[in-house]
Parts: sequence; C-alpha cells; structure tokens
Amino acid sequence: MEVLNDPSERRRKRQALWSKLFSELEEFVVTTKEFRPWSSLPIKYPKIMEFILSHLYYSDHARVRAVCKTWSSMHRVAPMKQLPWLILWGKDSCRSFKLIDPQYSIIYTIEMENTVFEGKDLSEIEICACKHSWFLMSSSTDQHVYSFVLYSPFMNSLERVIELPILNSNRKIQIATFSSNPTSPDCVFFTLSYDYTKVDISTCSRGDTAWTIGTFHNNVSMDELWGLNYSVGPHINVAYLDGKFYWTSFYPEMVGTYSIVEKDYHL
Repeated sequence: MEVLNDPSERRRKRQALWSKLFSELEEFVVTTKEFRPWSSLPIKYPKIMEFILSHLYYSDHARVRAVCKTWSSMHRVAPMKQLPWLILWGKDSCRSFKLIDPQYSIIYTIEMENTVFEGKDLSEIEICACKHSWFLMSSSTDQHVYSFVLYSPFMNSLERVIELPILNSNRKIQIATFSSNPTSPDCVFFTLSYDYTKVDISTCSRGDTAWTIGTFHNNVSMDELWGLNYSVGPHINVAYLDGKFYWTSFYPEMVGTYSIVEKDYHL
C-alpha cells in the first residue's frame, strides 16, 4: 500500500538531491580550480573583503591589514562595535604599559624602551590626553620648554609617532589635548596655562612649524577659580565640539571656551 506524503521518503529524496548537487559542485571545483594567494582577494573581490571586515573587531582589522601591503592599503571599513580597550600604565613612569582587550580577555604588554622611545628618559614623559587610539605625551627638560609627541600602539612602526613643534611657554601648562584623530588634516592641538589673571592658549595643526600663542585676561583670578596649580595631565576635563574647546573650573562653577577660528577666549 503506497503512503502519500511519507516524510521519510521526502527526506530520502532531499538527501539524494543534495548529494548530487555537492558531487557536481566538487567536480566543477576540481576541474576549474585555480590557485591564487589570499592577497589577490581585495583586487578581484573588494566587496567580499569589505563584507568580511565589517564582521570583525578592531584588533582583527589590525591583523588582517598586517598580512600584506595590498591588504594594508584596503578601503577602510568600520569594525564591529566592541568594548573599549583598557590601558594600564606603569606606576612610576611610561617605561611600559598594558593593553587589555576585554572582548577576548587578552592582555598585551608593551615596553616603551623597545619602541621609538629607545634611549630617551621615559621618567620625564607625562601622558596629557588619550583618545582615538592616540596618546599625547609631553616632556620638559628646561623650564617652560615643552616637547609634545603623539604615539599610537596600533599603527605600524613608521606611522605610530607624530612629533609636534617645540613649545616655549611663558607659564607652566595645565592642559594639553587635541580635537580629533591626529591623522585628520583638521586636527588641532591645544594647551592652556594660567598665572593669576592671565591665560595663555596655544594651538597648532598638522604641518605647522610653530605654535600660535594667545594671551587673554580674566576678571576673576585663576587662583580663585582652580585654587591649585596642576601640572600637565588629564586633571581638568576638556571637550571639543564644532570648532571650540570647553573646560570646567572647580570653583566657582564656570566654563572656559576657546574658538579656533575666531581665536577668542571666554569664561
């Protein structure tokens, strides 16, 4: 007796069909197989590589681009969103630091003395700001003479360091930061120092050979505003938005602003 719509019979026919298809596919691959290096993928199939990269995290992007020069020069694709990496610096100096990847629970240790900072006095270097995977670092051998260097542990050895012009400041610098990714042509570097009722603001951009320094006056003494004279470091939060830097004072509750285009300071 024939049973209509027997599930087992349908399953057997489906398996037979798939088996035939895979057999034909295997025969096609074997007869038409052409061996090519992986590095040829972006040239012939850029959309495939962009699709793959869009499903990888930032750390995996770095590994992919390290395969060859062709992959390194591929069109930039935004990586998958992931937890931000954590950075742990040495207790006494910038001789070493750890990069903690919470996505994969991996810790990387980087010795600064084995990088481009080899031979330099790392005990004199301070971290001023960190964003967009870049550190803004400063050192001062003479009073009020500052050297600023940008360092990224994620770039290759030829691009991971950006040196800025020497800054001769009239006063000790309290704030040093930058507006956007340092590799961007519109990135602006910013420092602020104060002494009683005067404020010095210095700015420079990529390619500048010197800093632009402006001196401004306050109706309220800066000693009254902050109370303490901080050294260079991330002690006062600075924000950047639409061509202006913003920072807060401890007391009284006031906000300082500086416009890059207008070169104008307000408190």
